[in-house]
Amino acid sequence: MNTLSNIIDPNLVFGYCQDIYKEYNFDLRFPKSRDIKKTYQYRYLLAICKKFSAWGLDVNEVKRFLRIAINNSFKHKTIKKGLSALHQKNLLEISYEQLISASVDKSQAAATADMVLVYLIKLCGVETPDLFLRRRDSIKSNMVITNLFQAGKISVEFMAVNDICRKIVLSAIDDDLQDAMFLPTLGKLYKINTESLSNKGKFTNFNNIKKWGSSV
Repeated sequence: MNTLSNIIDPNLVFGYCQDIYKEYNFDLRFPKSRDIKKTYQYRYLLAICKKFSAWGLDVNEVKRFLRIAINNSFKHKTIKKGLSALHQKNLLEISYEQLISASVDKSQAAATADMVLVYLIKLCGVETPDLFLRRRDSIKSNMVITNLFQAGKISVEFMAVNDICRKIVLSAIDDDLQDAMFLPTLGKLYKINTESLSNKGKFTNFNNIKKWGSSV
């Protein structure tokens, strides 16, 4: 998290808020007034921006925070109150704690993916990763990749980011193989892949993890 000082633009933040509120079918607008800066809505906006500066959030963290906070407001059925609802019942602090927790989880997931990469490089040795991971001991047994995932040797984050692993899982789902029962769903892979792409900075070896096993 970085100090933004003057980088936080209230109007830009309000635009982020409007986009997220639209997802909940709520049209966030300033009350009709000659000077919006004198409205309560604008004061709530400034108060939120001051929090962002104090917390040292960057633009992406601001967006993630707003999504968390507005979703919390929706759960509490106060979303129609607009930005004022975000200042009720310690919602800002609660949402900030959730943002920090999610950030730590992503860092841990990235670190685990690094360890999986080292493990697989050693495990496969000189063998072709794609063929090695698809191997079965018998017709009725699961693929190596399935067994490794079930044993916790391959994390779902690595599986979602790595091109070869993701391809194998998708083919297992498309072909309705027995392995599909024990592997991540298509929706989960897509969700984690999208989140990982948005948090590439937390991966020290993102490109190596993504391309491991692919032919050059």
